[in-house]
Amino acid sequence: MGRKKDEDSITEVKWEQPPEGATYDWTAIANQLRENPLKWAKVFEKDRVSVSNAVRQGSVMAVHPDLGFEVRTANNTREPPRTCTLYLRWNPDRVKDELRETIRTSRQKGT
Repeated sequence: MGRKKDEDSITEVKWEQPPEGATYDWTAIANQLRENPLKWAKVFEKDRVSVSNAVRQGSVMAVHPDLGFEVRTANNTREPPRTCTLYLRWNPDRVKDELRETIRTSRQKGT
């Protein structure tokens, strides 16, 4: 079985390294935000909208919305490559009740 090969099939590859992209230490960012409750921080400017969407949708566990992290974006572009500016803040009042004790305990331990 398998797919029928046609004239437009790609048969050769080009060997090269992928471009370097920005990486984020989300745990370090989360810690800084917790040290400054309710203050907005610009995390990045003109980076991929997909990164901000991942944060907003809870795919980045260190800054998950249930932990009290809030997201705002600005300067969103609609044409490729889609980019935006990402702002985050930590709002202790938005932490889900079942997580409050865990966060309070870990902050006391300094972890």
